[in-house]
Amino acid sequence: MSVKCRNDKSYPLLRDAFYTFLDDMVAILITEMLGTTDENEPLQAMMKDQFANYVVQKVLEICDDQNRELILSRIKVHLNALKRYTYGKHIVARVEKLIAAGERAHWCPILLLRWQ
Repeated sequence: MSVKCRNDKSYPLLRDAFYTFLDDMVAILITEMLGTTDENEPLQAMMKDQFANYVVQKVLEICDDQNRELILSRIKVHLNALKRYTYGKHIVARVEKLIAAGERAHWCPILLLRWQ
């Protein structure tokens, strides 16, 4: 499919459609990552995998605040175990960074806006 944006009216429509599609895809990915039980089996496996841990990190970057908090709450339970895995350490570092950023946002929201 070829989409051409040749005027200033079609670009915003295409951009909005892309972001709506992206939001829907991220929501589906998050649902699949978390699984159907509180055990979070898919998420646990992804955090320990050489390549899938990168997907978890990227989802944490691009998802909305509500989903980020949900995923972080599920990951925090496994932080100590993840430190024993080579690729789990990447998730631990990302979570600690996000937690620190959240604490900074709580203390000084103006600085957080500046860093984004």
